[in-house]
Amino acid sequence: MDTSRRQLTPAQRSAKIERDRRRRRERNMEFERLQKAETELQALTAAQRNENSCLRHRNERLNDMVSILENIIQQLREQNRELQQKNLGLEQTMKLTHGFHLINVKAPMKKFLTISLLLKVQGVLKAVFQMPRGFPIY
Repeated sequence: MDTSRRQLTPAQRSAKIERDRRRRRERNMEFERLQKAETELQALTAAQRNENSCLRHRNERLNDMVSILENIIQQLREQNRELQQKNLGLEQTMKLTHGFHLINVKAPMKKFLTISLLLKVQGVLKAVFQMPRGFPIY
């Protein structure tokens, strides 16, 4: 036997064995608790990754939709500008033609309508137009 160690009495040996068993049980329980926590965290991490992936895909779709909507807005702005320019041109035409008065429309059984207009610009002028039948007159 090793004489450098102090010999334990049977009661001390029994108490030491019991302490050692209790420590091993506590370490095993702590190890099992940590393993369980690790498993739960791995499951939560997998669920979070899945949610992040879904959100990333949804974000990409929303970004694509935003891009499409921005393009539509740009197109509508351009159409609006064009319509404003056409409207301005029509307003100017209306100002210029404010003096026109329809005085006579003849619709003989020919291919053309004869329309006589009076224009008041500098004095009175008479204009006669021939238009194809079915030409809209507003």
